[in-house]
Amino acid sequence: MSWSILNLYAKATLTRISRRTLSDIETDKGSQSLTLLNSAFRPFGLSVGLLPKSPALRQRLLNRD
Repeated sequence: MSWSILNLYAKATLTRISRRTLSDIETDKGSQSLTLLNSAFRPFGLSVGLLPKSPALRQRLLNRD
């Protein structure tokens, strides 16, 4: 399921987060916690994390078994 094809009401229902808060996330308003962001992305199999800026290091880390 793609995040972009869902309307705000469907996203709110799926994530159990208010439409207002989801709108704030989408428009980069406010200061959301990692817990809230992870709740928004969890239904899509995603979570918030950090990746190295260096493409070589990032590739090495992502390709580890």
